[in-house]
Amino acid sequence: MGFVCTSLTLAGCCETGPWTRDVDPDRVVIFLSPPPRNYFEAGIVSSPAGRNTLPADNYHRLQREAACLGASAVILTDQVPGEEPDFWQYPHTGIAIVYATSSLSP
Repeated sequence: MGFVCTSLTLAGCCETGPWTRDVDPDRVVIFLSPPPRNYFEAGIVSSPAGRNTLPADNYHRLQREAACLGASAVILTDQVPGEEPDFWQYPHTGIAIVYATSSLSP
């Protein structure tokens, strides 16, 4: 499944399936550390960045990749300090997460 999700994400589109749900990429939150809520890991997301990458494009790419996995948030796992002035110009990798709920809907 990881290969399929990675391939679809790189293609820039979201495939619907039993592992996805509709998520607005603009509502995906990005954390520097794990949130205090319970969650499930949905997959790994990344943005390559580079010298000519706009910081907003880097941020939004992580949001889009997470939304394709049905995730509500991303926990960054890279080692770039949050205080770094050019933080969003660096490549980033994170874990896309879905918050645990008490409902057991299919």
